[in-house]
Amino acid sequence: MAILKCKSYKNQVKTALDYLLKEDKADIVSSQYLNNSEDYSMQMRNTANRFSKNKKVTERKYYSFIISPNNLDNPTPQQSHLPATEFAQKLFPNFEAIIVTHNDTDNVHSHIIINSVSFTDGKKVQLGRVGKHKGTYAYCKDQLQIIAKKQGLTPTDWREATRLKRKKQKAGKDLHQLSKVEQHIEARAESLGLDGGALSWKEALRRCIDDAKENAASRIEFEEYLTEQYDIEMPRNTDKTVSFKHPAVKETVRGNKLGYEYAAEAIDIDLELTFKRKQYYEEYYRELRLNEDARVGAVELLNTADDTTKTNIGRYGNEILTDDREEQIKRQQKLREQAKRDEQLRQRIEQESQSVVQSKRAAQRGFSR
Repeated sequence: MAILKCKSYKNQVKTALDYLLKEDKADIVSSQYLNNSEDYSMQMRNTANRFSKNKKVTERKYYSFIISPNNLDNPTPQQSHLPATEFAQKLFPNFEAIIVTHNDTDNVHSHIIINSVSFTDGKKVQLGRVGKHKGTYAYCKDQLQIIAKKQGLTPTDWREATRLKRKKQKAGKDLHQLSKVEQHIEARAESLGLDGGALSWKEALRRCIDDAKENAASRIEFEEYLTEQYDIEMPRNTDKTVSFKHPAVKETVRGNKLGYEYAAEAIDIDLELTFKRKQYYEEYYRELRLNEDARVGAVELLNTADDTTKTNIGRYGNEILTDDREEQIKRQQKLREQAKRDEQLRQRIEQESQSVVQSKRAAQRGFSR
């Protein structure tokens, strides 16, 4: 088995699903954490909206995997679908997924669509970092071969296949023709046993920065997270400018050169949203703990009370519970209103930021003329 291809997409998932689920293509369809009687794309979008994710055009909305069993196994659609289902469950246990097996070509193959936002905690898929550890493309390929072997299918030595492909691509191109950055990436890839062509250092930076923005609530936490988790340095970290230095490359790159969402202003917006989200969940779980403590205390009091006390508890208990419910409803309403205001603020800041960028670009074009 098993050739694995993966790609992330920034457009909505509906178009992809409309194609994959065509009756003349789809042989077997199953899902993970989704209601099969409702629209898949709408359910996935609702999950993202619940955590205020995927609001930007530049955000990755979903990941698409294609698994193709080895033709030597002469696989049936069911034999292709089972490892694809196990792959989604094992590698993405907290994410919604649709698994579709096609038998309309010479090769039976399965498509897996993974929502980029976890339905449990709102965290996003982090895939493609440098290395062999969990969460990398290489790790996914290795796990697929393990699953294939367990189900009696022929595994594929994808590393050897990658090395042969790279040799063919580089035929006629000497080492001294490679740029300085390409040489760094090539050396890093060989030390890790990976395909150097898959290790764009700027793309690796983007993925790591995305992860840091999801977990940090301030610039200080942001810089510490990048250093501790990925050994990425920030030579410049000011209100208006940020720069990053990848550990495998000696060059430093400004955040705005990686894209608008990696500029200082855009990073601050994302960090503020993370801070608000953490506040929301801290308040939510604090309420849960308080309610649980109150329940345990009431049970202990009831177990040790005499008959007269139990009668009084029964008399006034309903009134107390009613007051608690009303107070809880008010708090929840307040939190929802605050979340709505935060979202409106985020949209306004993003629109203003984009307007400023467009004005600067227009001014630069006018100057160049």
